[in-house]
Amino acid sequence: MRILICNDDGINAEGLRILAESAKMIADEVYIAAPAENYSGAARKVTFFEPVSVYEEKIDWADGAVVAVGTPVDALCVALMSIYKEKKFDLVLSGINHGANLGHDVFYSGTVNLVLEAFSYGIPAIAFSQVGYHMHKPELLASWIAEFTKSTLKSELGKFCLNVNFPQIHNAEDSESLDISNMFNGMKFTLLSGYHHGDVFNEVGAGEDPKIKQFSFARNHKVAEQPENRKISDMPELLFDQEAIHHGCVSVTPLTDMVLNKEMIKKLHRNSSNFENL
Repeated sequence: MRILICNDDGINAEGLRILAESAKMIADEVYIAAPAENYSGAARKVTFFEPVSVYEEKIDWADGAVVAVGTPVDALCVALMSIYKEKKFDLVLSGINHGANLGHDVFYSGTVNLVLEAFSYGIPAIAFSQVGYHMHKPELLASWIAEFTKSTLKSELGKFCLNVNFPQIHNAEDSESLDISNMFNGMKFTLLSGYHHGDVFNEVGAGEDPKIKQFSFARNHKVAEQPENRKISDMPELLFDQEAIHHGCVSVTPLTDMVLNKEMIKKLHRNSSNFENL
């Protein structure tokens, strides 16, 4: 099996190396595609109007690495379309992101949009993100991911795209009794939350030009109630991703790149007479 690992935190990120170590537990070949530096929040941005500088880097923890002085998706696309175009990848793994990607985060996240990009090429893909910015118990985390990935592939899901989020590791200080069966409070297949977190941009002062104000992004990690119409009627037991994390469980949310609103196009079609003058 051949796996391509990618991220948005950059080639030197700890989470990238942990994910590569996990992939090596189950794959024959592991390759990397990453930006040269941290490029968080880039979503699916690609560089259109200027050349992208890309180089291959020899690293001892993978079979090869493509590094882009550009966006995370630049690195992935150059790897898939050009440098590694002769290689058939069985799976793309993204992360491990330093910070969770829940609810509307999926629209901003480079980590998640990398797997949506791979999914659009027909390659099964999984994104991994962790609450917080410090990677506790990296060996256990790598083992958990390897076991989860093997189980996913064994399930014969066809083409899939999954968004996996880890809570803080349960009893991380108790290293002797900790293993992959008790490091979290279980795992839940979850719904995607449909709310913003109450994020704000706070004014932090003026720049050198007093007419130009400066604002800083601040996150509010509030768990909000979800509208009933976002639930699946015949699966009422399903939690939303943030609820699962709040309970200390790993959240696994299946995603798709289908953004068409089928219900709205039906409404527009029924009201087409209102647009006859256009």
